[in-house]
Amino acid sequence: MERLPQPPGITEGLISAWGVSEDGQTVLMTTDSSSDRQRSWILLGSAITALTTPGADSVWAWDLSSDGRVAVGTMRVDGIEEGFRWTAETGLVGLGSVDGEPPSGNSLSTAEGVSDDGDVIAGRASQPTNTFTAARWTAKTGFVPLTSDSTIMQALAVSRNGQAVVGSFNSSAIRFAFLWTPENGIVQLPSLPDDTENHYSAWAVSDDGAIVAGWKIFGVPTAEAIVWDSVRGAIRLRTLLERDFGLDLEGWQIYSVYDMTSDGTTMVGYAEDPTGLRQAYRAYVPRLQHGDMNCDGVTGVGDINAFVLALTDANGYAQQFPDCRIIHGDCTGDGSVGVSDINCFIKLVTAE
Repeated sequence: MERLPQPPGITEGLISAWGVSEDGQTVLMTTDSSSDRQRSWILLGSAITALTTPGADSVWAWDLSSDGRVAVGTMRVDGIEEGFRWTAETGLVGLGSVDGEPPSGNSLSTAEGVSDDGDVIAGRASQPTNTFTAARWTAKTGFVPLTSDSTIMQALAVSRNGQAVVGSFNSSAIRFAFLWTPENGIVQLPSLPDDTENHYSAWAVSDDGAIVAGWKIFGVPTAEAIVWDSVRGAIRLRTLLERDFGLDLEGWQIYSVYDMTSDGTTMVGYAEDPTGLRQAYRAYVPRLQHGDMNCDGVTGVGDINAFVLALTDANGYAQQFPDCRIIHGDCTGDGSVGVSDINCFIKLVTAE
């Protein structure tokens, strides 16, 4: 994990990383300081560029395109909030609302996430009924709601290929994370085991929708970074890094994941270091190939003998497959490989 440089003139410990380019070299940073009018920057190498526009009271940028050329967010001009799309060539361009309707109160829209080509944006937009809804924006369609449901919902990110959208919705005073795809519509994401009372939001999603990340909040300002995958459900990012990858994160609190690369292997967000200072971070999380026990890149019948060896002799497995991680056999997500993984492993193998 790497600590990123501080923008000039900003209070130390109040910076978060909200976006990362596909190559991991361009990072979007935003400050939480209410006293700073300038709030968002692009970091490319060691160069830091401020995002601003004449007449803006404030500018918050929340996401970055794959090549680092397009940023999206929300600006406030003359007291009106509106989602924007930014490039170095055009500057900040407002996105309007559903059907081009006038603002509901003092807000037209927000822009929270952008696809890799900068052409698809996820956010929240006002409707003719003066309500807000999760919406997907393109230059051709403008903002289009993801659902006709009246549930309070906001889209917080879009996959880099523009096909999957994630965010949060409220139900019975509890906030849940969701994943939207054209095929399945809106699907609620699971909570951590034995945890149904906390509030979850999803802020990032891989192109195939198999990896989703965000946070859970269990009392302001306390939060924990959460990762969802298609096999294990919900898991804390800190648990994932310590248990599955052997990192020593003693004294660190990882609060959130705000963006990831298209394959879900590079994540950025904010954390608190052992001294108590908030830091923007970048974490590398190699993607597990569940059931690939011989590490040939696929899961199939060729993994059966290796799985049996892992079950019966973990040391023998490590010796025979020194470049493999035994955690590939943890199909249930409990952090170990055991008899409880057998049925899940069989399903993975027979789905070849």
